[in-house]
Amino acid sequence: KDVQNELRILDFEAYFEQRVHGPVNQDPKFSKLTVMQQLVKQGYPAKTLIAIGDGPAEIVAIKQVGGLAIGLASNEVTGSGVDPLKREHLIRAGADIIIGDYHCWQSLFARLGLAETA
Repeated sequence: KDVQNELRILDFEAYFEQRVHGPVNQDPKFSKLTVMQQLVKQGYPAKTLIAIGDGPAEIVAIKQVGGLAIGLASNEVTGSGVDPLKREHLIRAGADIIIGDYHCWQSLFARLGLAETA
Protein backbone atom coordinates (compact mmCIF):
# COMPACT_ATOMS: atom_id res chain seq x y z
CA LYS A 1 0.00 0.00 0.00
CA ASP A 2 2.85 2.40 0.75
CA VAL A 3 4.40 1.95 -2.68
CA GLN A 4 1.04 2.28 -4.41
CA ASN A 5 0.42 5.49 -2.45
CA GLU A 6 3.81 6.85 -3.50
CA LEU A 7 3.04 6.04 -7.14
CA ARG A 8 -0.26 7.89 -6.84
CA ILE A 9 1.42 10.95 -5.27
CA LEU A 10 4.08 10.98 -8.00
CA ASP A 11 1.41 10.42 -10.68
CA PHE A 12 3.25 7.33 -11.94
CA GLU A 13 0.36 4.83 -11.59
CA ALA A 14 -0.20 4.63 -15.36
CA TYR A 15 3.33 3.31 -15.87
CA PHE A 16 2.93 0.41 -13.46
CA GLU A 17 -0.77 -0.51 -13.58
CA GLN A 18 -1.23 -3.46 -11.17
CA ARG A 19 2.40 -4.59 -11.44
CA VAL A 20 3.58 -3.33 -8.06
CA HIS A 21 4.67 -6.00 -5.60
CA GLY A 22 5.56 -5.73 -1.94
CA PRO A 23 4.96 -7.41 1.40
CA VAL A 24 1.50 -7.19 2.90
CA ASN A 25 1.46 -6.49 6.64
CA GLN A 26 5.25 -6.90 6.82
CA ASP A 27 5.01 -10.60 5.88
CA PRO A 28 8.41 -12.10 6.80
CA LYS A 29 7.99 -14.77 4.07
CA PHE A 30 7.91 -12.11 1.35
CA SER A 31 10.88 -12.32 -1.01
CA LYS A 32 11.72 -9.78 -3.69
CA LEU A 33 13.67 -12.42 -5.57
CA THR A 34 10.68 -14.80 -5.51
CA VAL A 35 8.38 -12.13 -6.94
CA MET A 36 10.85 -11.41 -9.73
CA GLN A 37 11.30 -15.09 -10.50
CA GLN A 38 7.50 -15.51 -10.62
CA LEU A 39 7.21 -12.65 -13.12
CA VAL A 40 9.75 -14.34 -15.38
CA LYS A 41 7.87 -17.66 -15.06
CA GLN A 42 4.65 -15.84 -16.00
CA GLY A 43 6.26 -14.85 -19.27
CA TYR A 44 7.64 -11.38 -18.60
CA PRO A 45 11.04 -11.19 -20.30
CA ALA A 46 13.68 -10.53 -17.64
CA LYS A 47 15.14 -7.68 -19.70
CA THR A 48 11.81 -5.82 -19.36
CA LEU A 49 11.82 -5.93 -15.55
CA ILE A 50 12.99 -2.89 -13.59
CA ALA A 51 13.53 -2.66 -9.86
CA ILE A 52 13.96 0.70 -8.16
CA GLY A 53 15.25 0.56 -4.62
CA ASP A 54 17.35 2.14 -1.93
CA GLY A 55 18.77 -1.10 -0.59
CA PRO A 56 20.88 -3.94 -1.89
CA ALA A 57 18.14 -6.60 -1.62
CA GLU A 58 16.11 -5.46 -4.61
CA ILE A 59 19.25 -4.59 -6.59
CA VAL A 60 20.75 -8.05 -6.09
CA ALA A 61 17.41 -9.77 -6.76
CA ILE A 62 16.69 -8.00 -10.06
CA LYS A 63 20.23 -8.64 -11.27
CA GLN A 64 19.84 -12.35 -10.47
CA VAL A 65 16.90 -12.60 -12.88
CA GLY A 66 18.51 -10.40 -15.54
CA GLY A 67 16.57 -7.16 -15.11
CA LEU A 68 17.56 -3.52 -14.77
CA ALA A 69 18.51 -2.19 -11.34
CA ILE A 70 17.95 1.47 -10.49
CA GLY A 71 19.49 2.49 -7.20
CA LEU A 72 17.85 5.31 -5.24
CA ALA A 73 20.66 6.95 -3.26
CA SER A 74 18.77 9.85 -1.71
CA ASN A 75 20.73 12.38 0.28
CA GLU A 76 18.51 12.69 3.34
CA VAL A 77 20.71 15.37 4.92
CA THR A 78 20.41 17.93 2.13
CA GLY A 79 17.05 16.75 0.82
CA SER A 80 18.32 16.51 -2.74
CA GLY A 81 21.10 14.95 -4.71
CA VAL A 82 22.94 11.69 -4.20
CA ASP A 83 24.40 10.38 -0.95
CA PRO A 84 27.91 9.17 -1.89
CA LEU A 85 27.95 6.31 0.64
CA LYS A 86 24.52 5.00 -0.44
CA ARG A 87 25.64 5.35 -4.06
CA GLU A 88 28.71 3.21 -3.41
CA HIS A 89 26.68 0.50 -1.63
CA LEU A 90 24.15 0.36 -4.48
CA ILE A 91 26.86 0.20 -7.12
CA ARG A 92 28.55 -2.64 -5.23
CA ALA A 93 25.19 -4.44 -5.14
CA GLY A 94 25.02 -4.17 -8.94
CA ALA A 95 22.91 -1.08 -9.69
CA ASP A 96 22.91 -0.13 -13.36
CA ILE A 97 21.70 3.43 -12.79
CA ILE A 98 21.85 5.66 -9.70
CA ILE A 99 19.40 8.46 -8.98
CA GLY A 100 19.14 10.74 -5.97
CA ASP A 101 15.42 11.35 -6.16
CA TYR A 102 12.54 11.31 -8.62
CA HIS A 103 13.02 14.88 -9.85
CA CYS A 104 14.96 13.37 -12.74
CA TRP A 105 12.06 11.16 -13.82
CA GLN A 106 11.75 12.68 -17.29
CA SER A 107 15.40 12.07 -18.19
CA LEU A 108 15.24 8.63 -16.57
CA PHE A 109 12.15 7.69 -18.59
CA ALA A 110 13.81 9.01 -21.76
CA ARG A 111 16.91 6.91 -21.03
CA LEU A 112 14.69 3.85 -20.56
CA GLY A 113 12.81 4.56 -23.78
CA LEU A 114 9.51 5.14 -21.99
CA ALA A 115 7.10 7.68 -23.40
CA GLU A 116 5.10 9.99 -21.19
CA THR A 117 1.49 8.90 -20.80
CA ALA A 118 0.29 12.01 -19.00
